[in-house]
Amino acid sequence: MGIKIQGENLSGKTYGRLLVLYPSGRSQSRLILYMCRCSCGKEHIVSSRNLRDGRTNSCGCLKKEMMQLKETHNLQRFPKLL
Repeated sequence: MGIKIQGENLSGKTYGRLLVLYPSGRSQSRLILYMCRCSCGKEHIVSSRNLRDGRTNSCGCLKKEMMQLKETHNLQRFPKLL
């Protein structure tokens, strides 16, 4: 009972930090959903459109890391005055 895929199967490809494992279903708008594994180890379901268009690059860990870097950078530039 596999998912019929018209066009290219994205399984095995890497997008950003995500490795596409297998198709896991379809969204309400009929897009193929893929189970992906992030480089941090978490698994995440992503639509084929978001993978191909570059909208989703990680499970969310990349955004967290970028925010931490930004906070660290701001603290170096503007240290709190006592």
